Amino acid sequence: MYLQLQNLTKQFDNITAVNDMNVNIKKGELVSLLGPSGCGKTTTLKMIGGFLKPTRGKVILDGIDITNLEPEKRPITTVFQSYALFPHMNVQENVGYGLKYRKQYSKKAAREKVDEMLDMVGLKDFARQNVTKLSGGQQQRVAFARALILNPKVLLLDEPFSNLDAKLRVKMRNEIKELQKKIQITMIFVTHDQEEALSISDRIVIMNDGVIVQIGSPKDIYTNPKNQFVADFIGRVNTLKLGEKTLLIRPENIAITSEDTGHNGKIIQKQYMGPYTTYFIKIGEQTIQADISSITDEAWEIGESVNIKFM
Repeated sequence: MYLQLQNLTKQFDNITAVNDMNVNIKKGELVSLLGPSGCGKTTTLKMIGGFLKPTRGKVILDGIDITNLEPEKRPITTVFQSYALFPHMNVQENVGYGLKYRKQYSKKAAREKVDEMLDMVGLKDFARQNVTKLSGGQQQRVAFARALILNPKVLLLDEPFSNLDAKLRVKMRNEIKELQKKIQITMIFVTHDQEEALSISDRIVIMNDGVIVQIGSPKDIYTNPKNQFVADFIGRVNTLKLGEKTLLIRPENIAITSEDTGHNGKIIQKQYMGPYTTYFIKIGEQTIQADISSITDEAWEIGESVNIKFM
């Protein structure tokens, strides 16, 4: 494996932030660390980047143990949540800053490298613009270009879209995914946003209380959650008790029908969401949600008794 986290553990006094973490990441893979605030995902990222020293365990990259290397000596770069751009520099100067310390680049070669990187992220026309005059999305592109110009073996992303509005978040994550596939760089992406992780990742590492709960592809984790925590954290889920059985079922996997299915309830609320309508159905003392496509919705009314089918 290209990047190996072996028994990675970090303790702060009596608190174990990350506990015995083992993950193997392939070259060119985009892996998301997903979990609630305080679950250990950012601590893990900092240990990979060298900003925190593990209490125990190893970080092995491309066959070399880098656990005790300083951040600047690791072939790893990080895009922080705040972008950490230099406000007194223009776009070109920000992107090329790291090359000043790379002796193999002449001034001419460095300028060409900067131009190439700005062209890649669509900012060539903004080279002389001060970064404080850019939009949030443009500033983020500068941060990515500055990180990628150093040709890292691994790029770490710490909640990079958190300062953007909803539409721009979607646009940027699509661009980053395209860029990642184009240059085949290994990326580790930290987020607490489930939709973000599902849309961008090759694999997702679900964390809670410092430990890994489940690792898998977005589809596998969504359709086959290991436990109640994962099911609740990734998307919405109904927990329905039927006799001795407890079902975990997604709202989109419930149909409302006029035929007798043996399971019936009463609609107590509904919310029109555009592509679908969410119906809140009371079954005994339990309430479940069913997402019915606007194409097939028969516009069931509040107070109406209905039959439900699990798909």
